[in-house]
Amino acid sequence: MRKLLKLLIPPFFIELYRKFFLKKSFIRGFNNWNEALSKTTSYENKDIFSKTLHAARLVRDKKITYERDSVIFDTIQYDWPLLSALLLIANRQKKLNVVDFGGALGTTYHQNKKYLDALSIPKKWGIVEQSEYVKIGRSEFQDNILNFYESISSIEFDIDVIMLNGSLCYIENPYEILDKIKSTKPPFILITRTPTTSLDKDEILIQIVPKNIYEASFPIWSFSETKIINYLSDLYEIFEVWNDNLQVEDEVLKKHSDDNSVVKGILFKLI
Repeated sequence: MRKLLKLLIPPFFIELYRKFFLKKSFIRGFNNWNEALSKTTSYENKDIFSKTLHAARLVRDKKITYERDSVIFDTIQYDWPLLSALLLIANRQKKLNVVDFGGALGTTYHQNKKYLDALSIPKKWGIVEQSEYVKIGRSEFQDNILNFYESISSIEFDIDVIMLNGSLCYIENPYEILDKIKSTKPPFILITRTPTTSLDKDEILIQIVPKNIYEASFPIWSFSETKIINYLSDLYEIFEVWNDNLQVEDEVLKKHSDDNSVVKGILFKLI
């Protein structure tokens, strides 16, 4: 029924409805991270971890097809530009060693596992996460390809790409992470599902998670696209940049922001 309505209703009215009647997912107007953090639940909510773990176990045990942010899907929701970037890197490097920064318990790994398994090249997928995720990841989800680490510096394999799939924007000091990544000098950096603006400075917002997922709110960065590109430009050039539409099609994860904000994906290549 929802798909039928989307076909029948003109796009103008759909956008009008979203703009004025859907509850906004973001609150603006914060001067610093701590100010926003003081008005949120932050990431320490045990309910988030429990729901994420439950969904990840269901995927691991093949009881469901796919999960993202603890939300269960009947079919895999492919992020085709992300997958294309990974396949390009695999072709260039003749191997695919991924560092998935903030990759939870393997959402993106399992999302693309069908294609990864089809590659007859060496592969490693290292997830850098909070200690709680690393502990359970090592005990329940680790295998000969998928491994868990508490820092980039503890990775023991030769890195082809460091991926920040919707994670950089939730870090208090994102440029410190970018400095660590730059010091590692991976051949590629892949940033996806990241809010950017056409402004010349970054903004701090609060994101309200829909209650049908879990009750939580987080500080989040909306990056100046120009600033973040320039920050990496001493070592990296843009291979490709795109509007990341993965979440736009998911009503349950839909985000509402002002006209300046666009969720972007950027693939950087070492110069």
